[in-house]
Amino acid sequence: MGLKDNKSPWAKDADVDTAATPSLDTIVDRKFATQYLAQRLPMPYGDIRQFRDRIGQKINTAVKNGKLKATSGQYRFGDLTTWARSRKDFAPAVEDVLIPTIGHAHMIAPAMFGRAFGYSLPPTLPACQAALADAYRELNDLREEVHTLRATVATLTPLKAKATARSETAKRSGQQGGRGNKK
Repeated sequence: MGLKDNKSPWAKDADVDTAATPSLDTIVDRKFATQYLAQRLPMPYGDIRQFRDRIGQKINTAVKNGKLKATSGQYRFGDLTTWARSRKDFAPAVEDVLIPTIGHAHMIAPAMFGRAFGYSLPPTLPACQAALADAYRELNDLREEVHTLRATVATLTPLKAKATARSETAKRSGQQGGRGNKK
């Protein structure tokens, strides 16, 4: 992962190519991990070096506390992404990285960040087929609901226009004062 031709100002003295997101099974070193996170986060304080050092310290602390698995100072990119996503300060840096999980179909923490950024797959082909059938059923139900709501809007729009016209007439009448005298 150590390419020197990256044009990013973050990587001038890091000698790391962080332009492309690696696959989840890729093994990355601490230098790449620090650089990758630093490049994707807004710098809140100090200079670039201090910011990268701070991120590196947080990664080391996570390894010492057992929250991030490391082998000889190297990390699996999927583990790094999962760890970063669990931290409020690093989550925005990896929110666009999709992490597939095998199990029941659900989205990973869509409420936490306002949008879903992961997906999961059912573990077997029949389960995938059942999930697909459920998705089509839900899609058709939603289409019917949209059609019903559009019909309701089409019915209510003329009534709203009549109510607005009546309101304007009442407003003008109220401005005239009582018994037809102007105020």
